[in-house]
Amino acid sequence: MKAAWKPFRQDFEVQMVSFRQHSRQIEEEARLAHRIEAARMYEIQLANRALQIRNDKLHRRHRTLSALPSADYLGKYSKLINFKHPGTNMWLSATDQYSSWYGSQTSDCLCCYGIPGSGKSILAASIVESLMAIQRNDTFIVCQYYCDYADSVSLDPYSLVASLLKQALQYVSLEKFTEDFKFNFDDDKALPNLETMVSDLVEILQDFRSVFVILDGIDELAQDNQPVVLSMIDNLIKHHPNLKVFVTSRIEEYRIRKAMTAYRSIRLSQSYVKDDIVRYVQDQLDKADISSPISREPKLKEEVLEALVAGAKGM
Repeated sequence: MKAAWKPFRQDFEVQMVSFRQHSRQIEEEARLAHRIEAARMYEIQLANRALQIRNDKLHRRHRTLSALPSADYLGKYSKLINFKHPGTNMWLSATDQYSSWYGSQTSDCLCCYGIPGSGKSILAASIVESLMAIQRNDTFIVCQYYCDYADSVSLDPYSLVASLLKQALQYVSLEKFTEDFKFNFDDDKALPNLETMVSDLVEILQDFRSVFVILDGIDELAQDNQPVVLSMIDNLIKHHPNLKVFVTSRIEEYRIRKAMTAYRSIRLSQSYVKDDIVRYVQDQLDKADISSPISREPKLKEEVLEALVAGAKGM
């Protein structure tokens, strides 16, 4: 019986060795599976934490932007661009004043003066449009504002500065809006005074390498408020290495003209805008009904064109 049992015992021992090896392998795979699951759970926790942090930053930014009492600068811009006739205002970029202002390696200001109705607002919106078209990255930003006598909110210096702040903050990296981000505007805080707000604007703009600020119609501000905005312009230029301000105003506003004497200026005149007026009138005449004498008689069309352009007087 011992002799008969011997081969069975040897086979049993072989099977036990195999079983033990298999058991160890299963245990190792179980430990590995546990580590993989733990790692996966940790990754999920990290992802959830990152998402929570991002949502907190988004909420903080939204809360800050919502607290800023800004005017409807985007609506005004869209309206002006819709009024702009195709192909007009191209002359500005060819002037020495604009080229020097735009190409300056330091902060600068360009003042554009013109009579009421000469197209200053549309010109300002055209500049915004052209600058946005070449905006290369988040270190290059364009801020705009339009003073409009028909919109009392737009004539408040507080609203002007807040609107510029809001635009700048929209370009600020989301990573900046951490728990350590301290800003004077929040939905649970009282609004700061104008001086503090200007200081905040100066500080925020330091994050950007190139800044363009387009301010239209500052002559429409109340005379008591004009010095506040003029001082802000000087403050921005003084504290930023590469900030360009474009300002439009009526020429007869002596206070503005005197404050801006240190900067470049350009005056809208018939010599500048005549080609734009010709283009507009020509396009309108080209739309005349085919049965109209203007369409059938080129000489009459030319006379009408000359009369309308002369009567426009640069407006």
